Amino acid sequence: MPSLKYRVFSGFVTLLPLKFWLKLFFAIRMRRLADLNEPRTFNEKIMYRKFNGRNDIFSRMADKIEAKKIVKKLNGKISVPRSFWEGNDFSSLDLNNLPAKFVFKANHASGTNLIVLNREDVSIEQLMKLRDEWFRHEQHHTMGEWAYKNIKKKVFIEEYLDFSGTSPDDYKFFVYHGRVRFIQLDRGRFSYHTRNMYDRKWNDLGISYSHPKGDDVTKPEFIEDMIEIAESISMSLDFVRVDLYYHEGKIWFGEYTIYPGGGYERFPSLEIDLLFGEYW
Repeated sequence: MPSLKYRVFSGFVTLLPLKFWLKLFFAIRMRRLADLNEPRTFNEKIMYRKFNGRNDIFSRMADKIEAKKIVKKLNGKISVPRSFWEGNDFSSLDLNNLPAKFVFKANHASGTNLIVLNREDVSIEQLMKLRDEWFRHEQHHTMGEWAYKNIKKKVFIEEYLDFSGTSPDDYKFFVYHGRVRFIQLDRGRFSYHTRNMYDRKWNDLGISYSHPKGDDVTKPEFIEDMIEIAESISMSLDFVRVDLYYHEGKIWFGEYTIYPGGGYERFPSLEIDLLFGEYW
């Protein structure tokens, strides 16, 4: 149960104007004010995009259903998890026609997914209840992330990729104006989460970025193919992060990330934050 102090604070900030609260949280988190008149750091530029970025393609990229359609058209080399069903009218859904394992997701927000390892363990009623819970979440209201505002909410059922009960290595490519500059590798996301940061040549930057740095990782043989794919589906935006996986000899699309960490991920120094913002 959250403390009384926390509940009072949470209730208070919901009364504040969104932009004021987001700037306040930035100041608390980063221990400095965000310069949104002349943003220079990576996190400042994410904040600036929240308040000023109004490119319609952002909404399509943030929509988990539409993003898969975009990727398929842009690069035929990338594997995209199949969708078995989508919509909001569950009368068209027969669980018996689904694979034994699948993933139930909402298209309009992050963190809205349920891994089902045995379809006998869930019911339509449970999925409907979860849909209603997810649909109450408005990411553009809570985080100021405009891209989510105009997404038509849907739930969908997607192919489950079996990584033998472990969390997959998650490769995240920082693509600026169509070129990968940095690569983030997340490992052990559901156990001991580590994060390594590399340049495009797989030189370890030797830094922590909101999570502890993990052990050194030899350059994967498939990383050049991943870089080519990430660049080809970035649509040469000034910045987008492209998240990919490697599974059973194939490169798989994860998602587009328009606002990494909401602009609140901590670099070890202001200089590194500036470095990541320099290419944007």
